[in-house]
Amino acid sequence: MNEFSEWMNEFSERYRNQAERFKMQKNKGNEIFMQDGHRMICVPVYVHKEYLAYLILDTGQLEIEETDLMMIEQAGSVVAIELLKERELLQREQAMKEQLLEDILLRRYKDEGMILQRENYLGYDISRQYSIFVLDANGFENYLCGPLKNSSESRIQNINADIHEIIRNKIETEFPQVLFCFDSIGATGMVKIKNEKEIRRCQKVLEAVIAELEKEYAPLTFLAGLGSVRTKVSQASESLEEARLAMKTGKSLADGFGTGKACLHATTITERRRTGCLSTRTR
Repeated sequence: MNEFSEWMNEFSERYRNQAERFKMQKNKGNEIFMQDGHRMICVPVYVHKEYLAYLILDTGQLEIEETDLMMIEQAGSVVAIELLKERELLQREQAMKEQLLEDILLRRYKDEGMILQRENYLGYDISRQYSIFVLDANGFENYLCGPLKNSSESRIQNINADIHEIIRNKIETEFPQVLFCFDSIGATGMVKIKNEKEIRRCQKVLEAVIAELEKEYAPLTFLAGLGSVRTKVSQASESLEEARLAMKTGKSLADGFGTGKACLHATTITERRRTGCLSTRTR
């Protein structure tokens, strides 16, 4: 699937400005005529009206026969089955990861060694040095009653899924060692942090996530909080509370003064309170 996606990206980049026209063939296959005389056949792979992928066939300058198109469509059915199998495996794995993080945060374990074994099974090594972060929308209820007032439940669920995907993709790109739990609109995460420099980098990544979300879903605003670095599994709930406090502080500042920081770090709040200068910057 990854190789297919990479090939599709390369194909799209190569031919993006060359396609002269599209025409539907019996609502099944797209025949694409290129400037160099090539013909491309694009057959959608879908299940229950959900498009999963596309099969692309370069036919050169030859016209494709109806029987050939039927064979490609049959191949699409096989691809759809394989993609569904892969999706199911990914969903199972993600459910195991979310369950692991929930058990850590809620202390649903008797032996920390078992948590480390579960991490190792999933390919992670986080809980020896990590930080907990939270990210959520500010005023989502007003958003539901405003721009989304007449939207269907399906539309709202699609927005939630898209927000989760943006959060996951941007953070995993910078920090592959991260576990997520998602609620209706926000996320809680456990990210491996090695040093103070990575804390600052994680803070910037969260702010970049927020910037993209606010661009895609204006007028929604988002805030995040980042807990201090911990070195024991049993301290995860403490880092979580710090992250929640940091986010709550950012929300209060934004609500009260119209300015604030997209992502506050727990140690920043502690230091500024100690010195009496809990300042903000304009976003």
